[in-house]
Amino acid sequence: MYFVHRLSMVLVVPLLFFLPLSSVYGQDSLYLGGAEWPPYFVLQNQNQAAGKDYLLLKSILSKMNYALIPQVLPEKRLAHDVNQGKIDVVLGAAYTPERAQNNYFSIPYRTESIGYGYLNSGSAPPAQQDLLTRLRQGKTLALNTGGWFGEYFSSHIANPFHHQLVHIESVARRINALALGRVDLILDDKEVLAYSAKKQGIQITVSEENIQRQEVHFMFSRYSVDQQFMQTFNRLLAERLKIEPQNDDE
Repeated sequence: MYFVHRLSMVLVVPLLFFLPLSSVYGQDSLYLGGAEWPPYFVLQNQNQAAGKDYLLLKSILSKMNYALIPQVLPEKRLAHDVNQGKIDVVLGAAYTPERAQNNYFSIPYRTESIGYGYLNSGSAPPAQQDLLTRLRQGKTLALNTGGWFGEYFSSHIANPFHHQLVHIESVARRINALALGRVDLILDDKEVLAYSAKKQGIQITVSEENIQRQEVHFMFSRYSVDQQFMQTFNRLLAERLKIEPQNDDE
């Protein structure tokens, strides 16, 4: 049976998973990995990391004397490792009980809406058609199959239409596949879809329909930090959010 877990998506990882972080890098380093996920995490000139979520996390960790070091890893590998607590910290993570077994969750810092996009053309389905209707018509949907898109998606879409779901690594490649006609629809955070398509110069329509709307957190491995760390992090994050609340994507 097909099942999907949402990894909303930029991750901080140790290079050597089975050694304590302090013995490998020193206690002041956490490692970031994952595909670009603009506008929340991007690599700019000379691979300099940026993005809204990244900069927020980096600023809080800096106050705690931790360095945040990015590293790119495939989405499927990250999705597997995160549930086992092998990832230091995850950006924009939705809470699931499975993840909580090996990870701590920060207080929520923004809300995301999951939707889908399709190409602007005369043959595009009417805007009033929902995702379920489009899939019943045989449309294919590109996504990160290691992600968590909510219980409705899992039970009503992922399982019955699994043969029409296509895993493609990174949002940029998913948008390219859409532009080339290799898939009919792409699923992701709505702001990610709109921002990435504009950046790549590809005109798409982002659905008004919300497949899932959820709070997101920073998620830390229980093998990398402790409860005292989380208490301090949450206090600093709460103080920051009072001054600079993170805007929802609607």
